[in-house]
Formats: sequence, structure tokens, C-alpha cells
Amino acid sequence: MRTTVLMPTLHKDNVFANRFQLAELISSRGISELWKAQDLEENGAVVALRVFAPQGVLDEFTLDLLNKDLTKMISMSHPNLLRPYLADEYQGLPYLVLPYLANGSLRKRLNEEGPLSEGQLAQLLQQVGAALFYLHAHELPTLHQNLNPDNILISDNGDYIVTDYGLSSRTRSAIRKVIGQGATVSAEYSPPELFSAKPKRNAASDIFSLGVILYEACTGEVPWMGNGGISLLQGAAIPVLPFKYSRELQLMVKACLDPDWEKRPSAAELETEGRYYLEHDSWKSFGRFGTVTVKMVQYEKEKPWTLIWLGATFLVVLLATGYIYFFAPDLWQKLMSPATVSATVINSKAASQNTTTDSTAAADPVATVQIPDKELEEAEPTIPAAATTTPQPVASKTRRAVANPPRRYDPTEEPRMSYRKPTSLAGLLQQLPNDGIPMSVREQWRSDIQRYFVPEAIVSFTASGNVTGVFTVNEMVDKLLNAEPISNIHIDNMSRNDKGKIEELSIRVTSDGGN
Repeated sequence: MRTTVLMPTLHKDNVFANRFQLAELISSRGISELWKAQDLEENGAVVALRVFAPQGVLDEFTLDLLNKDLTKMISMSHPNLLRPYLADEYQGLPYLVLPYLANGSLRKRLNEEGPLSEGQLAQLLQQVGAALFYLHAHELPTLHQNLNPDNILISDNGDYIVTDYGLSSRTRSAIRKVIGQGATVSAEYSPPELFSAKPKRNAASDIFSLGVILYEACTGEVPWMGNGGISLLQGAAIPVLPFKYSRELQLMVKACLDPDWEKRPSAAELETEGRYYLEHDSWKSFGRFGTVTVKMVQYEKEKPWTLIWLGATFLVVLLATGYIYFFAPDLWQKLMSPATVSATVINSKAASQNTTTDSTAAADPVATVQIPDKELEEAEPTIPAAATTTPQPVASKTRRAVANPPRRYDPTEEPRMSYRKPTSLAGLLQQLPNDGIPMSVREQWRSDIQRYFVPEAIVSFTASGNVTGVFTVNEMVDKLLNAEPISNIHIDNMSRNDKGKIEELSIRVTSDGGN
């Protein structure tokens, strides 16, 4: 059995483990205390000292669990993880010796400087995403389980460093039971699946916590008034970032906060997105969070039966023509000689020219007028008499043949205009600013546009390369109805629900020659 002695008292200026002089208590939350200390064996070098369960005595089982986790933590190495110098135990108290980062935590930066810029957010996304990817990529993934702005530190060169990782849920729970402490995980950063009927934690849970951190870094406050994933279980919506942030970042944060953990992006995806921004000074315009939609066009091969039928039809016509030519020359001569001359007059043309005929006008809109034999002989002297068609019976009285007489023009009558309603969403949006169409007509299209969307849909409006705002569907329609005539409206991206209704839409406005 492991024997323990009276645990030491941790106070400022005490020397812990006969080596570390305690200088300042940094935090005392959860299952450990974090101190700024001086290493007396290293000429007073400043370190961070983390002492586990200083207010209680851990039993042997709990110590074994903790030591296994600390051994694994020591073996991990990544530039964005705070790697311990040393893991040891003193008078029954396990402790870690870590690098001390004077710039403090992300929370300190947010408190002092306010919301981050898009470039700073890209760096946060890339570096924290890379650290999480490293933890999640192990054969048995290591989950952080307590990611928040206090556990993201800032190095001397400005890099983001993740700390307080590597302890399993089993170890944390065992330590809390020994020291008589309840769960201390912050609800603000906890995912909805942790509060479900069957609570679960996985890599996507850390992504949710990162999404809350990103939202807080953009707005200065946590979403859902600090209730975290519980609010999503109660039907709350995912909040939208301020207008100054790009559409791509909006989509990334929304994806991280998705109530369905299977729909959240992986740490590798987020690391890739952040790295792309740092290299190109802009987010990717393609991919999962881009504003360019690439459609695949599938070309179908010509069906073989179509070619067979075409070939067979051509062969039959060729054989029939050859038979008539060689075996029925009289019939061939008939077919190749003009037997009837007739003139086809379109009623609308005849009416406009007030043409009169001696024959009675037919009721059919296309009338056939027979040409007298005398005129026929002058026109075609080579046609044999036998080939002349029998003239139609002539009406007893001569009358004017007029079909569809033209409507009389009334100068007092106001012209009636009709406007063709576009049949697609793109067409409707393109015509909304068209002041050549009366406002009353364009306003009637509002309901047609609304049918494409879910009631709570949002529309991102971009002009001159900048996001000018995120609007509801009605606000978008009002904006376009009252805008100056616009040359082009482009639908850059849209996302639909399972019923095909649009949840999010991104439109871009350009002038003539604009991109």
C-alpha cells in the first residue's frame, strides 16, 4: 500500500518539493492549482507549477490513473501544445512543471483588446485546429474536454498554445470524487450531446467548444447567455456573427456549433481553412465554406438504339427510292414533275394589305387560292394539260375574303402593358431593381421569392467585394426594390434543408463590367 504524509500547505513564498518557490497563484479552479514559481535548481528560472488536488489526499487507484495520463502527456509533442518539463509527485501530491508564458491567456487578450480581427481569428483557427488534430489523430484519440479561452495561452512570439489537455474523463471524475467536488466543466463551452439522455463525448465535442470560443472572440460574449449546448436542445437558433466578418467565417462558426455532432467539421478541416487564409489573406472561395458553387455536368452517352433506328430509317428510304427509280419509272416521273400550282396566303397578311379575291374566304386560317388556267399556261408553258388540277367550285357571288379583321385603333384608350414574371429565383432577384417595371408589379413577386426560403433564412449581401450585411428575406427584397438599377446579381452560394428550402443565401451585386 502507498503511504501518505501530511500534505504541504500551498501559500505564496512557500518552497514546494524543496525546489519551487511559489510566487503567484494564477488559478485555483477545478482539480488543480496553477502557480507561477521559481525553479531554485535552475537559477531561479520562472516556471508554471500545476499541483493536483492540493486540498485532498488521492487514493492509490486515482494516483495510478493520473500517473498514466501524465506519462502519456509527457510523450506528446506539438508546437501548439504546452508540453510539460517534468511530471512528479511530492508527499502524495502529483504535480507538473510547465513553461511559463508571460503573455497570459486568450481570455486576458479578449478582456484587454476586445474582439479579434479576421486575420487573428484565422491564426487562432489554424493553430488551435492543428493542436486538436494532433490530439484527435492518435489511435486512441485524446480529447481535451475543457477547451476555453483560459486554456489557450499566447507565447512570446504570439502563437496560440493549448494547455490543460490529456486527462481522461475517468481520471477527472475520480479526482473530483476524492476531493468531494462536483463537475466543474463550464456549461458555456459544453456541447449539446453532453446534456442528452445518453451523454457522450468525442472529437466533435472539442470542435463545439472551439466554435463557442470563435464566437466569443468575434463578439466579446458567449452565445446563448452562457447556457451552451443546453440551449440548442431547447430549440435555440445558432447566433449570427456581426456584419463586419466574412461570409466564410460565418459558415465556419455555424458549422462548429451545429447541434448534430456528425455535421461539425474536423480539426483538420479548420486547420486547413485557417492556414489558407494566413497564406492568401483571404478565405477559400471554394469548398465547404466557400462562396463559389461548382456544379458537375454529367454527359450521357448516346443510346445505341437511337443510332440503330436512324440507320434503319435511312436504309428503308434509300431502298424505296431505288425501287421506284428502277422499277416504276412512270411513278418516278410523276413524283419529280410539278402537278399542282397553288398559292398559300396567310390571313393576317392578306388582311393587312386589304387583298381581295373572287373566291369565298375559307373558315380555316390558311386559305388556298386557285390560279386560272390561262395565267397558269403563261407562267408554266411546259406543264402538260393533264397535270393541271381541277379548279375548285366558285361561289355564286363575289365577296371580299378577309380573315381576322384588324382591330380599330382608339386614341382615347390607355395602352395595357403585361410583364412576364421570371420563373426562377435568380430571375426574380435580377428584375427586382428594374425600374422599367412598375413597383406594384415587382412588389407582387415578394411572395414568390419567399416560397424559396425557410422563414428564418438569412441572406448575405456583398457589393464591391465587401459583405454589406446579413438580412432576412424581406429585408433583402426591400433592399433590392429600392436600389438603383443594377446590372448583375449573382447567387454565389446557398444551403438548403432536407425539403429543398433555402436556409442561407449569398448574393453578390456587380455593375457593368464588374466581377
